[in-house]
Amino acid sequence: MELIRWPLHAGFPSGHRRIMTMLCVLMQPMLFLSIVSAVSAVSAASTPKVNTPDVITLESLCADIVTEGVNRQRLIDPGSLSSLVRDPALDQSARLHIEDMIARSYFDHLSPDGLTPHDRITRFHRGLIIEHSGENIWLHRHATRDTPLEAGRQMMKQWMASTPHRANILSPLYTHIGVAVVRYAGDVYAVQHFVGSRGVLIPEIPETIRRGATLMTSVRTHDPDFMHLLRFDLVDPQSLESACDPTYLRIGHLNAPAGLFRIRLYFLSPDEKQWDIYLGPLVTVP
Repeated sequence: MELIRWPLHAGFPSGHRRIMTMLCVLMQPMLFLSIVSAVSAVSAASTPKVNTPDVITLESLCADIVTEGVNRQRLIDPGSLSSLVRDPALDQSARLHIEDMIARSYFDHLSPDGLTPHDRITRFHRGLIIEHSGENIWLHRHATRDTPLEAGRQMMKQWMASTPHRANILSPLYTHIGVAVVRYAGDVYAVQHFVGSRGVLIPEIPETIRRGATLMTSVRTHDPDFMHLLRFDLVDPQSLESACDPTYLRIGHLNAPAGLFRIRLYFLSPDEKQWDIYLGPLVTVP
């Protein structure tokens, strides 16, 4: 699925002791899967990996505070928005982005190899058909004295004061949220991943599909206009070139070479006149 990328709009508010920076990008809808991504970022990153005890403290406390803050804002919004469901897979994709930014010394919504927020989320989420996606990113430099409560409140205050980040938090398009917060070398990183889903994959797409296997996945949805999931194939993660012929779910047998691929799902419209394609997560053929 081709993504439309729009330019970055940045602002750089600063204080005397601490520096916070926010970056945002919006993506326009395409096909039947539209993407609305707003990304907030703050400053540049450091280096290696994160595996200290206070990381767990920040994730378990600060991330919970941020999630509660998001749903509180949605509740008091005049539009009476529904609460977002906390999703462990989105927590994981958010954390992976933080670790990648630290390891490769960058801070942006666009990774050095060109992955967008939507790419990151759909590459790893195996259970939802994602129609809309968004990302808020935050970095607080020299935040050694911040408690999880202070950091969480500060994130929400900054995001709600910024129009595009506030739009992500209060978007009626989203149904699920994932949050990751990491303290590294005295700095605090935070990533929110938002998703709007029209259907759930039952069972989820497996990480490994063997040659000759039959994929039994179907879609559960309350949308009567949702298209029928009938076929799938595998494509190269970078070029998106097909690695095998499309295979029917529940009856067909996969005929693909060994390797790492992304799964591509084919949906047939109710009038059986149109195919729409959804680019899903990474899978391995052993």
